[in-house]
Amino acid sequence: MCYVEFGSNISTSVTGDAYTSLNRLSFYPKSDWCHLMGHATRAYRRRHGCYLNIICTEQIYRRPPNPLSCQPHVIRFSGPRLGRLRNDPESVAAVQGLFTDEHREHYPGEGESGQAKRRYRSGLICVKLPLTQGLSIASNVLVMNRQNQLEVLCVVSAVWIPLLDPNIDAQHATKGFLIYHLSGIG
Repeated sequence: MCYVEFGSNISTSVTGDAYTSLNRLSFYPKSDWCHLMGHATRAYRRRHGCYLNIICTEQIYRRPPNPLSCQPHVIRFSGPRLGRLRNDPESVAAVQGLFTDEHREHYPGEGESGQAKRRYRSGLICVKLPLTQGLSIASNVLVMNRQNQLEVLCVVSAVWIPLLDPNIDAQHATKGFLIYHLSGIG
């Protein structure tokens, strides 16, 4: 029997539609940043059939192996290039502006992980075995994705139900959608 001592390190990716994918789950206590990008890009390609255009990541993953693993697949790695910055202030300002814009794209992923910790209690996982801890994390990701699908279904039904049934007006369908959101379910 093997107990988890330090907890899990997970790698997730969030699509533009706010769907979360669990890329990697490990219980190794050290930082494993050097193998992350190659594995994450292969997992993305396996799921979606193509490589992604840009990787927006945290600062710890901006080490030489990761941007180099993205170059063969023409994937742009977020942030300024590694090494010393150029002396030209205009190009440095342009790179910093691009980095700021890319970080705005990175924030939805941070928001999803915060939502998982806050709403779905991923920060309070108390199971001890690696298998049950992995199942608990994977079930949280599944519930988060189902919640997104439920929200889309509510929006679609609020629009289409009044069109299908003339006795129901749009105000009542929208009111049901708002009650759904205000009740804390959404």
